[in-house]
Amino acid sequence: MHYVYLLKDGNGKVVWVGESIRPKGRLWQHRSKKGRFTKQDITMTIVTEYVTRKEAWYHQVKLQEEHGLETDLDRTRRAGASMSDARKEHLKRISPLGAEATKRKWR
Repeated sequence: MHYVYLLKDGNGKVVWVGESIRPKGRLWQHRSKKGRFTKQDITMTIVTEYVTRKEAWYHQVKLQEEHGLETDLDRTRRAGASMSDARKEHLKRISPLGAEATKRKWR
């Protein structure tokens, strides 16, 4: 399953919207030394789960927009790439093996 989640700061404000197949491990990554939220008290809330990564990704982008956050799609479009390129870039970020390995594994 692919989980869409919210990260909230100590005041309950949504600071991140993401997607992961291992939410507990992903929360640990966010809190690690290389993570973006190392000095913040953050909590994770699972919003929903999907069978496919594609469905989860689209919901993630929608929630990013609703919470006024920069979306994965915006970042990719700004770089001049297509929507499928945005998904590939997202897969590279979340998979240690890269997008191609993830596509083979999950399709």
